Amino acid sequence: MELAGILFYGGWFTGGGVLMSRLSSRFPSPAILSWLITQWTVFFGWLFFYQTDMAVLSSNVETIFLARSYVGPHFSALLTTFSGGDGIVLVVLLMMTGMVLVLEWFGMKNSRDPYAILKKSGVLVALIVVTVILAPAAKNNFIYFAF
Repeated sequence: MELAGILFYGGWFTGGGVLMSRLSSRFPSPAILSWLITQWTVFFGWLFFYQTDMAVLSSNVETIFLARSYVGPHFSALLTTFSGGDGIVLVVLLMMTGMVLVLEWFGMKNSRDPYAILKKSGVLVALIVVTVILAPAAKNNFIYFAF
């Protein structure tokens, strides 16, 4: 399947997520549950926009939903794919992601604005510098890198 077909399915997935969000707003649920569902939907939805090969996309989706992917030799194989510089970049990006989520939480707690801390000049400059340092050196087919 070509890129347009993958983006079509990605659009349907994202639209379905928005529809489910609208319908679920009628039923009260814990904030953490709503947040987790939103995060999962966004992370999963990115697969459709990141992957340009349908066979690889199908394999990625299968890996996410199979429990055996997270134990034993499958998990060990996953860890060996992130050796050297790739592993360092992965760890730094995961730490940055966690840091941003914590800063958003503090912003909501202190000023009801999740981005209050992240809007400060020093934080913005630091995030830009780290993003440029960690930018991939090789060409990447990710759709958003094309703009």
